[in-house]
Amino acid sequence: MKFTVVIDNYCAKSGMLAEWGYCSLLETDNGNVMIDTGGTGHVLRHNLDFLKIDLKKLSALVLSHSVLS
Repeated sequence: MKFTVVIDNYCAKSGMLAEWGYCSLLETDNGNVMIDTGGTGHVLRHNLDFLKIDLKKLSALVLSHSVLS
């Protein structure tokens, strides 16, 4: 099992972007689950590319709450 923080308001690795929002990836033998998607698409795409995360390998996406205005 592996847990990766993709987006947070603090960057753990140089080269990643931070923003107000949250996204993480839980990888298990039974599948990969993304939890939330952060605040903006460009930060999500940048960090996914930086971490070499392939969205095609996701089994599920969990959205903890609505952020629609």
